[in-house]
Amino acid sequence: PRRADFDRRPLHHHEPRNVRLDVTDAARALLADGAEGLSVHVVAVGLDGAPADDALYLDAVSLLFTD
Repeated sequence: PRRADFDRRPLHHHEPRNVRLDVTDAARALLADGAEGLSVHVVAVGLDGAPADDALYLDAVSLLFTD
């Protein structure tokens, strides 16, 4: 949570965050192609584009499917 409603400073880079990605179109395309499952892989990469080991701490990952 922010310090106060009027405080518009960005979060510190170590502050926990929630990120939401809408993959509806991609999931629908997979289903239309006959896919029977979906795998989610989260890979943290460095500025050089290479995978960065131990660069990301995940407390949880949630998938929400709506009709």
